[in-house]
Formats: sequence, structure tokens, C-alpha cells
Amino acid sequence: MLTTLDNCKLICPVCDYLMSTYKDQFAMREYNCCHDCFLKWAESRKDAWKAGWRPTDDSIKAYIKHKERIILR
Repeated sequence: MLTTLDNCKLICPVCDYLMSTYKDQFAMREYNCCHDCFLKWAESRKDAWKAGWRPTDDSIKAYIKHKERIILR
């Protein structure tokens, strides 16, 4: 059923990459980020993440730079 698509975001609010897999949508529903950001930051800090902790802007920029070497936007 397509009702779950009503609230789906297309871009990760953390790294600004396109949400492209089922894992991304799961991470978005549970952690408000893509699966990559979940693995990088949220998984090891689940409680802190859900309480509002986010990586610094510099950490995010460095991660995006690293991702750009691997993935095309």
C-alpha cells in the first residue's frame, strides 16, 4: 500500500543525499536520516540520537566529502 509514501522524505536531512533504498526509508522513519548516516552516527548512539544529538557541521562536511568519492549525487 502506498500510504507510507505520504510521509517519506526524498533527501537525507543530515547529509543531503537522495534516499534511494528500503534501508534508507527504514532509517528515515526510525532515525530521521539515511541508512549511511544511521550506520555512521546513529547506530552507536541510538539513545543520544533520538534525544537530539547530531554530528558537528564539520564532521558532516568531511563525511560528505568522503561519500562524494564513492557515490555520485
